Amino acid sequence: MKDLTGKTAVITGASRGIGAATATAFAAAGANICLLARSETQIIELAKDIGPRAMARACGGSGHSTRTTSVCQGPGEYLPEFFDP
Repeated sequence: MKDLTGKTAVITGASRGIGAATATAFAAAGANICLLARSETQIIELAKDIGPRAMARACGGSGHSTRTTSVCQGPGEYLPEFFDP
């Protein structure tokens, strides 16, 4: 994979499977990572494993469409400050 230093990836479904593997690979290539998933515990652990360039935000779940929208808008507003070089 090419060098992703200075880039930021927002990965949904990051708590397991392809999402977690993608987050890990992008982080290894130097990207800042914003992890989004329904399972807060799992993405917090993944963010700890990735290190200081990762942040985790839980988003929604069944029957929480309004909550999902408002919670998931937060990281987009926060990313520039969190990952400011």
